[in-house]
Amino acid sequence: MHEAQAVDPTTMLRVLRALAQSPGLTRAQIAGRVGSSRPTVSAALRLLEDRGFLEQRIASDAAERRTGRPPMRVFLAGSAASSVGLEITRTELHAGVFDISGRVLAELRTPLRGAVPLDDAAALVRELVHETSGATAYVLGVGVAVAAPVDRDGRVVDDVVPDGWDGVDLARELAERLALPVAVENDANAAALAEHRFGAGRHCSELLYLRLSPGVGAGLILGDRLYRGAHGIAGELGHVTVDPAGALCSCGSRGCLETIAGTLALEDELRGVRRGVTLAERDDRHVRRLLADAGLAIGAAIATAVNLLDPARVVVGGELADAGPVLFDAIDQGLARDALVPALARTEVVAGTVGPRAPVLGAASALMTRELEALVNPASVL
Repeated sequence: MHEAQAVDPTTMLRVLRALAQSPGLTRAQIAGRVGSSRPTVSAALRLLEDRGFLEQRIASDAAERRTGRPPMRVFLAGSAASSVGLEITRTELHAGVFDISGRVLAELRTPLRGAVPLDDAAALVRELVHETSGATAYVLGVGVAVAAPVDRDGRVVDDVVPDGWDGVDLARELAERLALPVAVENDANAAALAEHRFGAGRHCSELLYLRLSPGVGAGLILGDRLYRGAHGIAGELGHVTVDPAGALCSCGSRGCLETIAGTLALEDELRGVRRGVTLAERDDRHVRRLLADAGLAIGAAIATAVNLLDPARVVVGGELADAGPVLFDAIDQGLARDALVPALARTEVVAGTVGPRAPVLGAASALMTRELEALVNPASVL
């Protein structure tokens, strides 16, 4: 008991984060990741295991067995806790329940029926929580992803609030309806967290995530932590000007990346040329031309970010990320044209692997991290 009480809750949270990013670490590997001594890590592991957050298994790797006694590997116990992720887009509500290891327990989508669909969102969350009742010991809360900047206090930035959301405190309104903790995050930031913890950004401490959807946004992981900036507006790469004489953007500027690479802008341009053709028809010459032009612009914007931040990896996600070589070859060309050679040589551009549920999973994961920090605080659990 005394040893558990002496464990810094920050150490326990770092242990949880290390295992979320790299399941199956040994105790020695955890100590290396956390930067603490093995006795300190062992004390944290005992406390977390007593709380039901961890499970240990004997390594199944045959090579490890031949070297003597196989090491014990530590995993997050999926049954320990879950959280809900909710994405509010321009057309639908998308929600999922995830356990502590990131495994989806249930998932639902429903069309958007109002500008601020608070009652519908709450009903969708309640349905999912009821459906997964008993699957885990705790339901920690709800993480919400929205296509707008979110400040450090979790509020949608007033100057760019979506239509009809003026004065709406989304977290408070949903928390009152659900009687659960609620945290709000920008959708690109949430998706960046999902790719960093569970997808193409794993084991990468310096990461740029680019979300190519109706809007274009970026999430930054710097030093293994999400970077929001001073006012929650970091990562608005979609509003970098790539053509000063280009189309008028929703932000009031002209020629923003979003007007060239956002899926709505691409679909509008395609309809003006060929009716009945969609972006999904990758062999159509008009679609290929649009994707190539978009890729060059995206590559140029990424080059600006690479020159400034020097990320180790760029992960491209969102609806346009499955466009294939036409898009990614053009991104590489734009990046090679404008990025500094030393940065370009060390930065890889890859497609995201989490897929369409990235914002939902990331929002749920962010909420889970926040609430686990409270649960592992010795003052509240011992």
